Amino acid sequence: MKYKIGDLVELSAAGRKNNHNPRFTRSGFGVITDYCMYDKFPIHIKWFNKGNVTSFSAKQYEIKKLKPTKPNKNKKNS
Repeated sequence: MKYKIGDLVELSAAGRKNNHNPRFTRSGFGVITDYCMYDKFPIHIKWFNKGNVTSFSAKQYEIKKLKPTKPNKNKKNS
């Protein structure tokens, strides 16, 4: 399995294109809460978006792991 419970995810390009994910496409991130391999949408996600928390399910191709942003190391100390 590519994802584990507790992984932070965001929608992939394919997930943003799907018509059944419109309220999740603009921003936010999710945490994988469960995985049920026999469900049509096996990955269960708790989604955080601008103060709102919702749950939804997705297929593996609709999400990708959230990559942390790296701090800017080019700042010079004055």
